[in-house]
Amino acid sequence: MTTAVIALVAALAALAIVVLAGGVSRRAQSGSETRITAALLQMGARMDTLSEELSGAIERAHEDGLRARALGDIGGTLDLEETLARTAEAVAALRGVDAAVVRAASLDGEPLVAAVGIPTDEAQRQLISGPPDGRAARAVAVAYVYPDREEPPGAIRSGVAVPLEAGGEQLGFVAAYSHDPTPRLSDDALARLEAIAAAAGPAIDTARRFRDVSTAGDHDTVTGLPRRRAFLDTLGREVARALRFERSLTLLALDLDDFAGLNARLGQLGGDDVLRNVTRIVRGAVRDVDGVFRTGGDEIAIILPESTRIDAERLFVRTLATLQREQLGVTASGGIAQLSPDDDAVSIFERAETALARAKATGKGTAA
Repeated sequence: MTTAVIALVAALAALAIVVLAGGVSRRAQSGSETRITAALLQMGARMDTLSEELSGAIERAHEDGLRARALGDIGGTLDLEETLARTAEAVAALRGVDAAVVRAASLDGEPLVAAVGIPTDEAQRQLISGPPDGRAARAVAVAYVYPDREEPPGAIRSGVAVPLEAGGEQLGFVAAYSHDPTPRLSDDALARLEAIAAAAGPAIDTARRFRDVSTAGDHDTVTGLPRRRAFLDTLGREVARALRFERSLTLLALDLDDFAGLNARLGQLGGDDVLRNVTRIVRGAVRDVDGVFRTGGDEIAIILPESTRIDAERLFVRTLATLQREQLGVTASGGIAQLSPDDDAVSIFERAETALARAKATGKGTAA
């Protein structure tokens, strides 16, 4: 479209020159030739200016169309990661922007980050705050000064961030970075960055609430632990990773002994309270990298990456000792399975369940 319009303008200019040139040939007076030549030069300059303006207008219209579609795309999905990614891509598409970061807080306070042109781990470390006097700022501009002769090639030298808001709550920020040392965008580009943030804020808020609601059913309401479906998904990923990188992995299945009798004595509410306390004890005994899940009525499964059977046995002993020390009136049996090269998620789970059944058959408070 741009090439065709420019070609049309050029053709009109050529036609005008031909017509005027014909006029020149019909005039004999040197004074007339001079005037016509000057008119030709003036018309040529006007045509060049018109062509440049028209080309710029078409380019801006094209950019506006792409930007409008990008703004519409931001709110076109309920997937949180996709919403964040589309926002970062819309920022990165702004003229003069070499990298973009979107940072927001999840409903549980964990940071949500998406980036274009910057590694995600670097983007996760980016923190931007407003003025120290607490006033609200329209934008925050930063400049990065490197030591003399040590500036890395392609280094980010400036950035501008604007708040990300929804319903009067500040969720985080969107930031545009540049290799240019000037720490600001043009007024037009800043307005476009604010338009992206205005569209992204409600979209991100909606997506994170949707994720919170959709995952709530995957967690047990009594213990707060992920349920069996999440356990199987996680176990599948961890088994695949361990086999691929030839790492150890162990699964520990815990089952409370005589829990039905305890429920009969204490009632449903009392039994729930015992389950919550057992969950608290288990969570306090595991590492951050371990996964704890409620896989049945009174059964808890623990995925132990980078761990052996001995590690699982030690965890079981610590858990049992804490249960006895806190006098909850309940013991537990355990089934342990360490990953073998021939295992998959199903087989290691079946082996842990078989070991658990064997432990319960031989006595309470033991692991097999």
